[in-house]
Amino acid sequence: GRDNHGDPEKPVGFERTGDGKTAPINVFGERYTAPQDMRLPAGQKYYHVPGTDYWTPMAANGSKMIIHGKGQSPTYVDGKGKNVIPPQFDMADPFFDGRALVGLVPRMGYIDPEGRFAINPQFEGAGRFSEGLAPVMVQGRWGFIDRDGRPAINLQFDEAGSFSGDRALVRIGDRYGYIDRSGRIVITPQYEAAGGFSDDRALVK
Repeated sequence: GRDNHGDPEKPVGFERTGDGKTAPINVFGERYTAPQDMRLPAGQKYYHVPGTDYWTPMAANGSKMIIHGKGQSPTYVDGKGKNVIPPQFDMADPFFDGRALVGLVPRMGYIDPEGRFAINPQFEGAGRFSEGLAPVMVQGRWGFIDRDGRPAINLQFDEAGSFSGDRALVRIGDRYGYIDRSGRIVITPQYEAAGGFSDDRALVK
């Protein structure tokens, strides 16, 4: 139940091979699994990265998106493929709520759609913004900040995910549960594994 925090072992896009098969790719454009017969996931618009076999998700604002090329720094382009934010980051994610998570080793921060730092790199770990809040990690503890970087929910969790439907996944010790946007625990941590909410449902074990 983790967000993709720039982990090179987490798929961020797809590669279409010459024989029509598809393979998930990591942040470096490397295949996450062997190519197989599969369709790109429904409910998401994808952009073909010029000069490559890569397809990456459109950013939430419908225009800017992220490109991860092998051996290259990630960059952002508009709907016509024009580079709108120069490559300068060690890792980067798509825009959500007007903020994009980026990394300059060893810290993470957030940029605005113009490529300016809205929240300076200062976090050991972080996730995407959703419903106005983002999970961040400082000194091994997770909490949440608002779009201006102000603390919204105190650092108190061993792990935290982004909000969906006024619920965010958190881990305390070895158990997962859920909080609301006020930071109140609404489902007591009791699960061995869990995912985020979607359509008022979450998969747990």
